[in-house]
Amino acid sequence: MKNLILEIRNRLNASQEDLARMIGISYATVNRWENGHSQPNKAAQLRLYDICKERNIDLEDIIQKKIEKSVVNVSSSSEKGKRSIITFKVIMAFA
Repeated sequence: MKNLILEIRNRLNASQEDLARMIGISYATVNRWENGHSQPNKAAQLRLYDICKERNIDLEDIIQKKIEKSVVNVSSSSEKGKRSIITFKVIMAFA
């Protein structure tokens, strides 16, 4: 999730303080998300979604690129192993 938050913020061309203001939270909270110390609650996730929608940022595109990158980085030659790793990474992207 921390990489997703950072990618959204980069696409918004926003600082952590800017993103915090948009969501209505503290800068420290965004910092904790990006450092992996905590995760956005449901209300913050919905606000992030709305912000992305308002700014025409395609979350599906971001997630798909992360999945494709994960597939390229998979060293296992087993198709079953690849599916397991992809499934795990998709779950982790939404965790």
